[in-house]
Amino acid sequence: MVGEDKRRTYLSLLRRTGEAFLEDGGAVDALLANLAPEERSLLLRYSAAALRADLATRIAGLPDPAVRQMPRDVIIPDDLPQPLVEGLQSFEKRLQSRFRTLLERGHTRSPAYVATAMRVPIRLAVFLAKSGIERWDVVRKRDLVAFFRENPAAHRQAVQRFLQSLEAHRPFRERRGRPVGGGRGMRDTRRQPVPTVLRPAELKQFLADVRERYSDPEYLLAWMVCRLGMIAKKAYEISLDRIRQNGKGQLVIRPALAWIELPSRIGNMLRGLVEEVEPRWADADPDSLCHITLFDKYIPNLDQFSSIVLQCRTRMLRASAIFAAMLDGHLDRVTLRQTMGVSMPTIIKLERLLSVDMHRKLDPDFVQARNARIRGDADD
Repeated sequence: MVGEDKRRTYLSLLRRTGEAFLEDGGAVDALLANLAPEERSLLLRYSAAALRADLATRIAGLPDPAVRQMPRDVIIPDDLPQPLVEGLQSFEKRLQSRFRTLLERGHTRSPAYVATAMRVPIRLAVFLAKSGIERWDVVRKRDLVAFFRENPAAHRQAVQRFLQSLEAHRPFRERRGRPVGGGRGMRDTRRQPVPTVLRPAELKQFLADVRERYSDPEYLLAWMVCRLGMIAKKAYEISLDRIRQNGKGQLVIRPALAWIELPSRIGNMLRGLVEEVEPRWADADPDSLCHITLFDKYIPNLDQFSSIVLQCRTRMLRASAIFAAMLDGHLDRVTLRQTMGVSMPTIIKLERLLSVDMHRKLDPDFVQARNARIRGDADD
């Protein structure tokens, strides 16, 4: 656990939970009902396996069983001029308000939503302070050009949205109603770079190397990325309600919208990890398992796993898994979307790697006449 304040909050919650258990189950339920969704998430994330299973069951039975991770803190450097700090704080408040509104309306956002959006504006403020600029209203285009020259990876849209918010404009585009103007139209995917993927044999060899060098949890998480085509973060945060046992006694998993039957070897390996986290998993109500995650108890740091085990090639490995499924005959776009959670633009990009266009149908007589013309057999 990183952060002294976070640790202090968790220990206080754990102490209060223990005192409630000393009274009776009703006291525990009352305590959980009065906790904020972020506090419930903190308890579930860092508690022991047995306590976490009990708390998850009780939270699932509450009238409002919401659980949310605590938002990541935004750190603004102390040595910045006060006018620059005030502009950053104003934008942070707008982001926090938008974050709460989105959650109240049923949307999902990462706990790092505000911190991620603040990253580029803070970097811009540090750059301006080093250049001797102490106020936002004196920033000119040449200052922004110099900033992007020094920070080529910074997104221009992030800077534009931040500067618009300082001018009291709406920093978020209105999407309701009919759009004004002609719009951007369809993208020409032919001009986009072809995605880089591993061939199925290379992907298989990569997984074999991971199996030989790393632990079972690390191999299973890599397998979900390289075989099921899951995003690493989604696979890391998968909850036990999305892992079940079918009527034949085999494990099935729901990476996206559809359930997929796992190979026996992978299923047996995964079953051992699941039962170690929650021994009563097979007989428990699925609703009580939606807050119990699996891999965070075995792999404490996802970023370290992605850089060491996946060798900083997470996106390419996921794309390789989707492309391997296409080569194996799974070409229906809807099926790919429901089983692997892949977006339609990504599917279209990967289809460009196939030798033929599987979604265009031509009349056989037309193809035969064309081939005859190419071979020189036809005179007309």
